[in-house]
Amino acid sequence: MTVLEDTFPTVYEILDHSISRFIDDNSVILDLGCKEGAIADAIDRHHKGMTLYGIDIDGGSLERMMKKEYNNVKTRGFKYDIKEILSRSNPMIYSEDPEIDTITMNAAFHEMTGDDKRSDVINLFRFFENSLREGRIIFGDYYYSHDIPKEEIAEYMQHLNRTIGHATPPERFVAAELFDQISLKFGYTTIWRHEIQSIPDIDLRYYHRVLEKI
Repeated sequence: MTVLEDTFPTVYEILDHSISRFIDDNSVILDLGCKEGAIADAIDRHHKGMTLYGIDIDGGSLERMMKKEYNNVKTRGFKYDIKEILSRSNPMIYSEDPEIDTITMNAAFHEMTGDDKRSDVINLFRFFENSLREGRIIFGDYYYSHDIPKEEIAEYMQHLNRTIGHATPPERFVAAELFDQISLKFGYTTIWRHEIQSIPDIDLRYYHRVLEKI
């Protein structure tokens, strides 16, 4: 059982459903912030003839993904700072991009946002446009409900720091409303969406979107 399954079973089920339903066999996937390959694991369970390009700043995580023995997916790992890529005027990774069918990004975007989250989301969609000629985007991330008192969030962050050694500041998260607003401006339609309270302790929301170009 992966950390994702063990900690957030419902989030895992949403991601697994999305990958099984909205990705086709014999596809090429670009996974942004792939970590140790949770999305590659799901793709291998549900599809055949797959290729996945995983991008992450953590070389150790990439190496662990590459060492996994998959039956239905070939993986290649690239060590890049995605935040630096998204800050470019022309945010591309390869001089000659492979033909990508689907871009996935799950629980990673908040790790690379700065003070201007609107610009960060715009840069993300510029990257999508440069990297994906046609196809789908599968995206998921977190944000704190607007109704939670700041004191409650601060107390929860202290709990995380004590138990797991780190906690993402709430201002790093991009709310679903902003993501949806900018996706429409770039001409994408949401063909499937889901949102839940991801953990029982506090209303940390997980939102999940599957996008296609209108």
